[in-house]
Amino acid sequence: MIDRDALARELNPPQLEAALRTDGPLLVFAGAGSGKTRVITFRIAHILDEKNIPPWRILAVTFTNKAAQEMRERLHRIVGHDRARGLWISTFHALGARLLRRFHERAGLRQDFAIYDDGDQRSVMNRVFDELKIDEKFLPVRNVLGAIDRAKQEVLEPDDLMARAVTLHDKQIARAWEAYEKHLAKNGAVDFGDLLSRLTRLVERDASVREELQEQFQYLLVDEFQDTNNVPVSDAARDGQ
Repeated sequence: MIDRDALARELNPPQLEAALRTDGPLLVFAGAGSGKTRVITFRIAHILDEKNIPPWRILAVTFTNKAAQEMRERLHRIVGHDRARGLWISTFHALGARLLRRFHERAGLRQDFAIYDDGDQRSVMNRVFDELKIDEKFLPVRNVLGAIDRAKQEVLEPDDLMARAVTLHDKQIARAWEAYEKHLAKNGAVDFGDLLSRLTRLVERDASVREELQEQFQYLLVDEFQDTNNVPVSDAARDGQ
């Protein structure tokens, strides 16, 4: 059991109030370095004690590996290794990779898909430029990859970008993206942006996936929620806590 006196020593009064809240939605506003991640950590520990639910029904996501590791280490100390081991604590991208492998057939992917890094992406795009005879002096590879990444953050697809295209420059980017995606599919790969955009589309479009995640996760805790953009936390959390 968690000692509430010990909690009170670790947290200030507003933080303690947030950590002890176990029912319904809760939004914590605070500046950088003010202890939001610590509050989430202690809230998870309190939920485990107060509600006595299985650890695998709690999902905590953040943007940095450092914050995720901090949560894991603290929870191992607070609640013990056995209970902490079952918690789902990860970055958004790691969560995307894990769930896309779990639902790979419904996402249209191989289970052992590769995740291309910046160098891999540039190599693929260089081949695309050769195939489409695009002059990098006219359209730098880095600009095309940047445009694709921004489009994926908006959960767009190549056809969407082509429909928006006005200039020759825009149309070349859309054509390059379409060819780039064909190369990824042929190689059984995704890029970093796909980990979130593909998961978002899957959760939004496949009710069975959405319902399965809602059934599994009773609690969803998000660090730096203001930066989530189109990350599929809203759909996944609907009707949950």
